[in-house]
Amino acid sequence: MNKIEKIVDDSGNFVKLSRLAKTYKQKLASSTAFKNRLKDLENLAQTNRLCRYVLDNWEAMVTEKPRSLHQRIRIIDTLVSQSQLEAKKKELEDGLKWSTTPIYIKFLQQCFNIKTCPYCNAQSTLTLKGKKDPRVLIELDHFYPKSIYPYFMFCFYNLIPVCHNCNHIKSDDDFTIYNAFHPYYIDIDNHCQFEIPSKTVADYFAGNIETKELIPQLKVKPQFRTNQGVENRLNKHVEGTRLDEVYSEHWDIAWEILQKARHYSSIRRKGLKAVLPNLVDSEIDRLLYGNYLEKKDIPNRPFVKLTKDLIDQWEK
Repeated sequence: MNKIEKIVDDSGNFVKLSRLAKTYKQKLASSTAFKNRLKDLENLAQTNRLCRYVLDNWEAMVTEKPRSLHQRIRIIDTLVSQSQLEAKKKELEDGLKWSTTPIYIKFLQQCFNIKTCPYCNAQSTLTLKGKKDPRVLIELDHFYPKSIYPYFMFCFYNLIPVCHNCNHIKSDDDFTIYNAFHPYYIDIDNHCQFEIPSKTVADYFAGNIETKELIPQLKVKPQFRTNQGVENRLNKHVEGTRLDEVYSEHWDIAWEILQKARHYSSIRRKGLKAVLPNLVDSEIDRLLYGNYLEKKDIPNRPFVKLTKDLIDQWEK
């Protein structure tokens, strides 16, 4: 749930997305499977101007960043009449034949060392690289859905490493950089936070509601609540991934965080520090709360953002 600007390779080195995009382009261009897709488009391009546009521009488009890609939509969608647009898009989509088996797709899946889904931070997105039986637990979502924007089907910055749940729940929901949070473009953690209303917490401790009603909700941070664009993006994100339903199933985690925030006083921290003097403060907090509490660790473990945000709310 934070902006992805670089990844960590197998050697522990940081690699910028722009560098990975260039390598992906090389893999794509040398792939027999992709070359065959382009040959298919050549035949279609005789009667389909969308196919001709992709053939003429794919080398530039494949590494273009989200904002530049979006600027192409208005141009592309005027290449054919509105009455024919959907049929021509479907023809282009069928011609490109999206598949997860080509080597350039497997290359991406294996490169993204992101351990949790950037859409939900509730599911793991691991690549298990065992020599005998490697498994990929990561899927690539088309942020701009391929059924609506087939011309972005193979563009690097349109392929988001996500969990199976988010990929299939979001499906063909019409996400763009102006109506939703693109993980390569906008940092959702900077703009939104999980919270449980103070009244709900008070009602719980007064015995007026049950534990399972401690449901965390993702809300726009106070400093952005007059920004309708941020509010709209959040609503689209939550609706498209059904994030509210996902987190309503994890009220027990919210309850645990609440209890720890209430009872783990500074005296308890000092006591633990005395027993484990070699641990730094962030490690002490991780032991107390059972998770990381820093922004940089959101990609490393599920529910880091939830834990971090609720601790911030209840320790103020």
